[in-house]
Amino acid sequence: TLPHIGWNQVQLASPHPLFDGIDDGADFYFVHSYVGAPEEASVTVATTDHGRSFVSAIARGPLLGVQFHPERSGDDGLRLLANFTGLVRAARARAA
Repeated sequence: TLPHIGWNQVQLASPHPLFDGIDDGADFYFVHSYVGAPEEASVTVATTDHGRSFVSAIARGPLLGVQFHPERSGDDGLRLLANFTGLVRAARARAA
């Protein structure tokens, strides 16, 4: 059901370093009125249920995307942001 505003669980569909140290089913804060529908199921990292299941995190190579707001999602959101910056640093170091 849209719009979707509030806390909801994110279930991991496949392991990804973006979610290192974050429990499967962790709560994140959502504020959105649409859902993405990737053409390739292989990019799905996490899903969430709100009226129906939808993709809430994707990864394809260096491209990462989340449907929720990590900056508003407490400790798990901060962990996700730290993981993201770590991935960026590692990619920059490989490129140097």
